[in-house]
Amino acid sequence: VVAMPAVVRRAAAQTLFWRQAREANRQLFPEETLFRSPRTPDRPLRAAFRSRCHAPVYGLDLFRVLSQSRITFNRHSDMVAGDAGNIRLFEATGMGTCLVTERCRNLGDLFSDGTEVVTYASIPECVEKIRYLVDHPEERARIAQAGQIRTLRDHTPLNRARTVSDELQKLI
Repeated sequence: VVAMPAVVRRAAAQTLFWRQAREANRQLFPEETLFRSPRTPDRPLRAAFRSRCHAPVYGLDLFRVLSQSRITFNRHSDMVAGDAGNIRLFEATGMGTCLVTERCRNLGDLFSDGTEVVTYASIPECVEKIRYLVDHPEERARIAQAGQIRTLRDHTPLNRARTVSDELQKLI
């Protein structure tokens, strides 16, 4: 039996959770035993929600899972020190899922909070926002679509290569 708050169980039923940093997840769900040992991950959410929480997937399988997700939860690792920029931001939004990610200093440079992605600053706020998105599918769909448009317009590999090239040209 998995012990987790009822609101998290309901939200998890429609949310795809990604585990990027063990410590970050311990902070997000401190009452859970997410990992039995550093080498053997325990996946209680997957056990409770077999059709909603997935084993790691890569490549085209990852994009299939994302395209079928209504909400994708993202948590940056501790290594980024408060800045946003992991690939999940762009994978999730690019595939048209509503992204819920922690508030970061530079996220406004990438996406508009509340319009293109949804951010949280605390665990209670995260749960509240996921609950809201589950209960308001039209708004969730609008945010997902706006995030996808932004990613496909501004955050493609070609755009990033041009930005790097422009910055290198300034140095030459």
